[in-house]
Amino acid sequence: MSAPASAAPAASPPRAAADAPAVTAVPVPTGSLAAGLLPRVDFADAWAAILPPGAGRDPRAWARAVFVSPPRWVTAALRLRNAVVAPLGLRTPRSAATGFPEIARDEREVVLGLDDRHLDFRVSVMVDERPDGGAALVVSTFVRLHNAAGRAYFAPVRLVHGPIVRAMVGHAVAP
Repeated sequence: MSAPASAAPAASPPRAAADAPAVTAVPVPTGSLAAGLLPRVDFADAWAAILPPGAGRDPRAWARAVFVSPPRWVTAALRLRNAVVAPLGLRTPRSAATGFPEIARDEREVVLGLDDRHLDFRVSVMVDERPDGGAALVVSTFVRLHNAAGRAYFAPVRLVHGPIVRAMVGHAVAP
């Protein structure tokens, strides 16, 4: 998906993999709306990428960019996950806009999330203004595990979570 922008961007050739935006692990932003929404956090991480020059600053638009049109392999992995967990009674995303319900937002951040029997999670999509006048897209995940089922479910998810989030963020910010 193309980067949300204030004005329509000029057409550009597809990016080669070596030319893809850098997405790096960063500390979970202090002051995130998501930080206080769970009574306990058992897992948290954050990934960031520099936004292209002229890109919009609306966190809801960036949440759509991250979740609505992820890379095809991520879509396939999430469909497989949903097919596996649905018979177990675990919840799957229902919102067409981002995949998950909106929990909180302000002018620089939107928090999405879902509560279930095995775990609760929150995803923060934040536009972080930089001192140089640019901005970074920071996507943070917060997870609260409830029980042994949550720990068993999250053990393999934890292994693929980072690569999936990196791919989704990189895909969203690619011009």
